[in-house]
Amino acid sequence: MFKALLATFLSYGQIKTTKAKATVVRQLLSKYHKIALKGTLAGRRQILANHFNKRIVADKLMSLPKEIKLEMTNLGPRKGDGTEIVLLKMEIAKKEEVEVVEKEVKKLVKPVKKQVKKDAKNISTKK
Repeated sequence: MFKALLATFLSYGQIKTTKAKATVVRQLLSKYHKIALKGTLAGRRQILANHFNKRIVADKLMSLPKEIKLEMTNLGPRKGDGTEIVLLKMEIAKKEEVEVVEKEVKKLVKPVKKQVKKDAKNISTKK
């Protein structure tokens, strides 16, 4: 049951569940995230061995940045039995997002700069 919750959490980035289940999902995520950070084939196989949604879980875990924040927001008690319901939400650290965007921009800017230099050489300044 917890593995299915973890797969759903990784797919959507957030889940609404009981507080007890959310803490277990949080622990599982931190365990598998440590394994995924190594980036080894053995680690990937270890993650794949424990889940039935293999592609979703492995791909999402391997693509997570080093630092993630898990925010648990209390939504109040459930009407039927009074169990605390929480919203578990994953937020990627801002620093990682900025670095990724900067790398992509640099990749795009380099070819443009080269092209501008080539065009500048071809323009004659004499009239």
